[in-house]
Amino acid sequence: MYLDSLVHLFFLFGFLLTDWSALGLIFDF
Repeated sequence: MYLDSLVHLFFLFGFLLTDWSALGLIFDF
């Protein structure tokens, strides 16, 4: 159960990081 939540957090942070990098590319213009 602990490992499952850890993996969930990992994917959540990964999604947030890719989302922020996408926003950075958009606002770079």
